[in-house]
Formats: sequence, C-alpha cells, structure tokens
Amino acid sequence: MITIKIRRLDQVSLVRRYPSIKAWEEFCQTLGVAKDSAANSDLQKFKNEYATTFAKSYLGKQWGTGVSFDFFSVQKKPAIAINVTPFKLSDDDWADFLALLTTMFPFGPKQVWKEFKLSRLEVAVDVKLPFSELICLAPRLTIINQNYQKKGTLYLGHEFGRRSYCIYDKRKQLAETKGVHLEHDLTRIEVTLRQTGKTLGQLDEFSSPVGNLLVLRKSSLVALQKEDALPVEVGEFISSVLSGCPAQQVYLGFDSPSRKRLMKHLRPLGLGMNPRPPEWIEWIAKQRLALEQRFLGAG
Repeated sequence: MITIKIRRLDQVSLVRRYPSIKAWEEFCQTLGVAKDSAANSDLQKFKNEYATTFAKSYLGKQWGTGVSFDFFSVQKKPAIAINVTPFKLSDDDWADFLALLTTMFPFGPKQVWKEFKLSRLEVAVDVKLPFSELICLAPRLTIINQNYQKKGTLYLGHEFGRRSYCIYDKRKQLAETKGVHLEHDLTRIEVTLRQTGKTLGQLDEFSSPVGNLLVLRKSSLVALQKEDALPVEVGEFISSVLSGCPAQQVYLGFDSPSRKRLMKHLRPLGLGMNPRPPEWIEWIAKQRLALEQRFLGAG
C-alpha cells in the first residue's frame, strides 16, 4: 500500500514593501539594526548586485538551518524579505529568531505576521516510492526541465512562475549530502507557490496548493496498457512513457481533445497529491495555528 509519509510547509519567504516616506524611514531604521547586528557578529552580511542579505545559522531540530533578511528594491521602492524554514527550527532557534524580529521591526513578530506577504511558499510531500517508479504530469504547465532526470530530479513549470514543481530522489539526496541512508525508498515532491498576495494568517485560503499535479506509478500504466479498447492517445502515451519519454513532453504533444481523453483514463490512477477538502482544511489550519502561536505569542 502506498503511503504519503509527510505533508508539511517547507521554505517560506515573506516580503514587505516600503513605498512611502514614513515607510522609507522605517526601512532605514531596520537596515541600521541589521548592520549593527552584523558589526556585533550576531548576523552575517552578504551583498550582491540585487540585494544586501543578513543571515544567521542555527543548529536546527535535526540538521543545520538558518534565517535571512534581504534588503532590496522593487520598482525603485525599498523592500525587505524574510526567509525561513519553520519546521527545521528548534524551540531555542525560534526564541532567537523571534527576538531578532522584535529588535528589527517596530512591532516585532506581530508586524511580520500581519503585514508581510508570502512571496514564496513551499509545500513538501514525501512518498515512499522510488523516483524511477513515478510518472509526474502537470496538465496546465508547458515548461519541463528533464536535464537532471537521470540524476534523480525533474522540474515542471517556470522557475519564477506562480506554481512550479521539483520532484527528486530524496533517499539519494540524503545519502549524498547528509550521509543518511534510509532503509526505504523516498521521493520528495516540492510545490513552490510565488507572489501569493497573502499573509501567514491567510494560510487557510490555500485550498489546493499542489494544483492539478498528477502522480502515477509506472506499474499502473503497465496494468492499464493491458486493457481492451483503449483510445489511441492513451496507448501512445503509455508506450512513449514506458520507453523513457517524459510524461509532460508526451502530453504536450497531443491536441486538446486528445489530452482530455487521456486524462479521463489517467486521473483515477493518481496517488492523490491533494487530500480531500476536509483533510486539507484540517491540515493547513494546524500549520497556521502553529505559526500563529509562535508569531503572536511572542512578546
């Protein structure tokens, strides 16, 4: 039986713009605090063509993690981005991070909760199946990058689009980067949402973060192939995919009516990346509540 091991909120980027003169003064004040923290070695300062970044590393719950503050401009107006992976922070890390927010912003964590918008949000889904066994298809996306597929990674969607996917061999990645050797197969599906226009307090409004991504097992296609009277496009799709062609590429090669007939046969075989509405509502509500307790319970 296939089980989805974990659903969780992964990386989060929060952005606030400072368009007015009063806001500009607040931006400069916050930048000054960040510079002072860097001078005191509490934060590390990095600079590139587009932003000045102040970062801090933490030991994290299991592996190292960190937070960062980017100071940059959007249409010649100043902006600040906060980047964090909430689930990786230990209780001590959270205490320090929230103390940083209290120092840097006039109204501390509460201001971040209410005024900063989610510019980037990752939802991670782990599936106990080998990467090579999965067939992934996102019907509304026209961009696919399979250059890294042989190494165990597939990208769907534009890297700066509203929604994109990164599907990769998590078991292999852990072994190569962390020296952790799992006793079972594991594929991670990361969905990145960008420029949502929502605050952390509006997480409940993400009704379908994984979108219409369809994930199938190759074995399901093999079984489907044995059925009688399959539409031509279904047979062509299965043959092409089983011979090594990326599912997205094959799908995009069909006209609209053929795609509809194909999806009619494929959807019932999907692993169910998006849970049923009540289950999702309960899950996302728990994520929001956990973050709300951190941000609004501080100070």
